[in-house]
Amino acid sequence: MRKRLIAFYLPLAAVFTVSFVFFALFQFKDKMPLFSGEDSFYHVGMAKYIMNHGIVQTFPYLQFTTINAKFVDHQLLFHLILIPFIKIFGENIGPKIMNVLFISLSFSTLLLIFNYYKLKLSALYVAIILFIMPCDFYFRMAFIRVQGVALFIITLSYYFILKNNLIGLFVLSFLFVWLYGGSVFLPALIIIYLLSQILTGEKIEWKILIYGLSGFIFGIILNPYFPKNISFLYSQIFQTGIGAKPYSGGEWRPYDTWYWATISIIPIVIFFGSIIIAMSRNIKVDSKKIAIVVFSFFLLFLQWKSKRFVEYWPFFASACGIVILGQYFEMYLNKIKNTKTIIWFSMLAIAVLFLIFIKSNAEITQGYNDTRTPIDTVTTQKVNQYLLDNSKSGDIVFTDDWDVFPFYFFYNQNNYYIVGLDPEFMNQYNHSLYEEFASISSGSDSENLERIIIDFRSSWILVGSDHPQFRYNLINSKDLFTEVFQNNDYYLFKIN
Repeated sequence: MRKRLIAFYLPLAAVFTVSFVFFALFQFKDKMPLFSGEDSFYHVGMAKYIMNHGIVQTFPYLQFTTINAKFVDHQLLFHLILIPFIKIFGENIGPKIMNVLFISLSFSTLLLIFNYYKLKLSALYVAIILFIMPCDFYFRMAFIRVQGVALFIITLSYYFILKNNLIGLFVLSFLFVWLYGGSVFLPALIIIYLLSQILTGEKIEWKILIYGLSGFIFGIILNPYFPKNISFLYSQIFQTGIGAKPYSGGEWRPYDTWYWATISIIPIVIFFGSIIIAMSRNIKVDSKKIAIVVFSFFLLFLQWKSKRFVEYWPFFASACGIVILGQYFEMYLNKIKNTKTIIWFSMLAIAVLFLIFIKSNAEITQGYNDTRTPIDTVTTQKVNQYLLDNSKSGDIVFTDDWDVFPFYFFYNQNNYYIVGLDPEFMNQYNHSLYEEFASISSGSDSENLERIIIDFRSSWILVGSDHPQFRYNLINSKDLFTEVFQNNDYYLFKIN
């Protein structure tokens, strides 16, 4: 009994520890005085706001958007999870520890899945997957965003399906709705599994559907944002998600095909190679294996649609390949008895692992180098401190772009802003107003700057050094604006 426990927990502890240390290296480096990724600042800022004010129902910080009066924190659970880490470890270290923790749990759960399929080399397979992800996986997983927790929940949900853990599946489905707008992934996985059972002629496990969908439905209804969370979820999926406009963040745009294939070559080979081998060798697969194949294709479609799904597809595609071929591969190894064959196979394995090492090292290095705090924290803090010291509570700050909001919200929750998180929120609120904001903030409109005061009711204008034309226009409107603060990165104007 003791040996069994050691055999189970030792590899699990090893996988978790290696994963934790590996991803911690991305978080705690010289180029990371705070967080990587713009959205990280918003999420930590929101967690801090909830600590002081409770669950948010209105969000005046984005004055001219649809989420001003009809705010839905669709990542509420993520922000609640952040709070104890911030309280214990501080607002810088705490979120990073939380992020690394859940990513490590995702890889640890992968070990449990491989153990379910009785794969003797489970820990080795997980280690390989850990180091063969594309550079953008490592880069984006370093963001303080919900994706690390979501990856863990989806992976654990598949494991619960394997183990027929109905209560666990219900609880995860419920929590996932509170965690993330992408909670629809879980009903999709469950439905795919039932369709796979129909395809294979297996007995349909209706309880998995009932418990899984019930958790999802209860998560929507027993929610502090019900019923407005329903329309918001629709908007997140079809308007700011799959239907994202060209002016939305670059993460919603598709990859260049060649670049995607280059960075994802190893997961691509594992995924499609395993399917081809399984079909050519007539390897028997049950509904559980078919489910992860189809779900991986579903994620692949989303990956081709948008860069942001790089956090999911390479992980599940690689795991899928191991699930399909793992047992077949290990049976083949056991059949090798001839010394000459063993030598040739060993040489081939070493050559393949060497090539994987070279490619993986390049991807890891690129991801590591790309991971950095995107702002100068000193200059950003100073300009926001000036606002805190000299502005009134509720003063509206006109910014030069929509994607800078997270930085200002993190440092300054005393003032309100024009737009942020996604420009589509402002476009839906008032299309003409959005066009007006875009033309003024870009510097293309120098004739109608009084609209900053009239239409946007702003008291301050905060301009980054990357918008020189906008600043030039403001300087030439001295009757309207006065520059009151500047440093290497920012220029702050006050309305006269």
